[in-house]
Amino acid sequence: ADFRDPWSKWDVLDQLQLTRRSRRSHEKLERQVLTHADQVLTVSPSLQESLTGLGGKVKVITNGYDEDVLAGSGKMPARFRIAHIGLLNEGRNPEVLWQVLAGLTAELPGFAADLEIFLSGTIEEPVLDSLNSFPALSGCLTNAGYLSHDEVVAAYAGSAVLLLLINNTDNARWILPGKMFEYMAQRKPILAFGARQSDASAVLADAGYASCITYDDKDTTKEFIKKAYQDFKNGNILQEDVNIGKYHRQQLTKSLAACLDQL
Repeated sequence: ADFRDPWSKWDVLDQLQLTRRSRRSHEKLERQVLTHADQVLTVSPSLQESLTGLGGKVKVITNGYDEDVLAGSGKMPARFRIAHIGLLNEGRNPEVLWQVLAGLTAELPGFAADLEIFLSGTIEEPVLDSLNSFPALSGCLTNAGYLSHDEVVAAYAGSAVLLLLINNTDNARWILPGKMFEYMAQRKPILAFGARQSDASAVLADAGYASCITYDDKDTTKEFIKKAYQDFKNGNILQEDVNIGKYHRQQLTKSLAACLDQL
């Protein structure tokens, strides 16, 4: 049994207005799956801990990246592009980042001309309204809409900073987005917003990247952007000493094969 998300403790269930009887049915079915499966797999340590507590024999095999995302990963972008790929909803709107970027357009010579905020995927209107409330940023926005995966890889290559937004909720510490591993494969700065004590923060730090920044930490956000911009101006944005080989899907498949061999 492979759990890509929680089941009875999935926060989406809270929005469905389940009756007590319905929730008990979810919990009963979940226990049956966990206790009858020969092996349970999941994607993060926190989710492993939660499922083990419900009676499962659980191992972690995270998401990862394929070789094709490395095309152009060493390319130096023409602009200081900060890129976010995927759904961007109101609950993950990095308002502190917009504040910092707007401030730096006045503070740093040339920053406004170099800056590009590149958003791809479904972007909710409140996020766009928030960003466009800063006049200095409205001319820096590229709203690319839907992109194919090949186009996403090209967008990675043309970016100087990759923006990762973990759900801004109390129960999001287990979330390890699939695109995070594609981001890490680029060896470019990753500006990650989320809880400091979370699986995503731990994985990033272990691989040699900066840990997550909380959504209200303006000072650390500004420090990150200023350093990344200076590196961009110096022509050297690639991160040194990153350790990501274990997240290549060839290695993850070996882990899956080992689990099957033990059954």
